[in-house]
This record gives sequence, C-alpha cells and structure tokens, in this order.
Amino acid sequence: MPVGKVLLVDPGDSHVRALERHLDQAGFDVVDGFQDGDLVSCVRSESPDVVLVQDLVGSGHPETRVSSALTISRQLRDDTSTRDVPIVVLSPGKSGCTLADCRAAGVDQCFKKPVALERVVERLELLISQAGTSPRFPTGFRFEYKGLVIDTDRYQVTYRGVDLALTVREFQVLVALAKARGAVLDRADLLQRIGLVGRVKERNIDTHVDAVRRKLGAGGRLIATVFGVGYKLRL
Repeated sequence: MPVGKVLLVDPGDSHVRALERHLDQAGFDVVDGFQDGDLVSCVRSESPDVVLVQDLVGSGHPETRVSSALTISRQLRDDTSTRDVPIVVLSPGKSGCTLADCRAAGVDQCFKKPVALERVVERLELLISQAGTSPRFPTGFRFEYKGLVIDTDRYQVTYRGVDLALTVREFQVLVALAKARGAVLDRADLLQRIGLVGRVKERNIDTHVDAVRRKLGAGGRLIATVFGVGYKLRL
C-alpha cells in the first residue's frame, strides 16, 4: 500500500525528476499535475494527499516566475473542495518566492533548492500523517464587525476594505476568536480549536496573535489580551 499520493506540479528539472524517483522508491504514489491546465479539477479528480509544486525557473520576467507557485497555492486555497490539501513548494534558492510569501499564500512548507531529498520525504510523510485530523479551513462562516470582515469560504480577511495576507495559522487563530464572539480563549483553547494540540508549544499562539494585530494595523486593537487568561475580540 502506498505511503500516500503526491501530485507533482511542473516536474520540469533534473532535481524534481530525481525527487520523483526518490518518492517512488520511498513508496509514494506520484502523479503528474499540469501547471498550465485546470489544476483545481486535477486535484479534485486525483484526490492527492499532498500537492508538491515546482516553482518555475524558466525564461521570462523574474516576477512572473516567482508568482507561479503562489498563484497555484491561492487557487487551491480559494476552492472549498481543495483548500485543505497540504501544499509543499520547491523554490529556487535566490530567485524564487520567499518563505513569507509562501506562508501568506497558504503554503504548508517551502524548501529552497537544492534540498536533501530525505528532508522532503520526511516532511511529506508528516503532512500526510497529520492530514484529516481537523479541518484547517472551516467553511460557511462569515464575520463582520467595525471594518473587519472574515469569510472562510473565500479564505479572505479584509479590514476597512484592504485584503490582509494572513498565514494559515494566523487565519485559523482569527477565525477561532471571531467564532467565540467575545468569549475569552486561553492558549490551550485556541490550540484545540485549530487542531494543533500536542504539535506546537502554547506560546506559539502569542506569536500568531501578535502577527495578526500587526497586519490589522489600527484594527489590531480589536483583539484584546486578558492577562493571565488569554485573548478575545472586543465586541
């Protein structure tokens, strides 16, 4: 029985072909995706456990090349049928997308090439083992308050009409606070609600909350710290 199914998008260079052979030897079922086709439909039909994206390094303007993997990730995150599929990006060491860009686009892991194939395999195995433990992107929830709009179906957060580029974890934390409707959530509550109990330290929540506040700008005051307890939205 295969370890899991990996959809490999744009398997164009020797490094990725070597990785494909390595994954096959490690017991993965590897299928080719098509970067120029309808990737969302491909993911729906193939139902992969992980999507592995090769960021383009061919000719053309650097900004066009860099945006490829991020565009693919956003397409998958914007569709309710594919938004929970883990995404791993292999990016050129100097010219590819940055780690921050990848996180903002919903990428689970970004590797800068060259990278040891064993590291990629280990990460894929971990993502597959964790998949399905809890929905990362709850659907059917929309929240509006004092200029803050959260729409989980569109995986979108805006403040006073401005789109906020939140990472996956930041998005999850903000949704959890909004769904609590002003109730105080401690760190353990937040970890439970976003499915990370036992996988990260509770103090990591503080980092995510601080990042959300910073990105909200003036709207950061909507998130209140209840000292010695946790966090809540000021409603």
